[in-house]
Amino acid sequence: MLVCSDGTTFRVHKSTLAKRSPVFEDMFLFGTGPPNSPEGITTQRSSKLSSDLQVVELTETAEVLEQLLVYIYANQDEEIKLKKSTTYIPPLEEYQRVSRIFEASCKYEVENAQAATADALR
Repeated sequence: MLVCSDGTTFRVHKSTLAKRSPVFEDMFLFGTGPPNSPEGITTQRSSKLSSDLQVVELTETAEVLEQLLVYIYANQDEEIKLKKSTTYIPPLEEYQRVSRIFEASCKYEVENAQAATADALR
């Protein structure tokens, strides 16, 4: 389970994240970084699940992570365009939104998201 900075949670498939992102793969293999790291993995026992549930706390917002997950779960051969907002966003705010997604795609090394957001920023 991924927990965003705004408290939103996403139930995800650990194997899919690890397959698409070497950073997530390392997180799941080696656990947390330094003790004072803002991000980390904890393990919680879920009463509904027979196994341990890994909870990863991230610094990204739900909006950024939701878009990143679209790329992570997409077929690698499929070209995905960056999701446009359904309401008008001033150009500077749109640039900042796409920049945050690009930053997260670089941080987690999600290549198809990097390519799509780089194109959108041009």
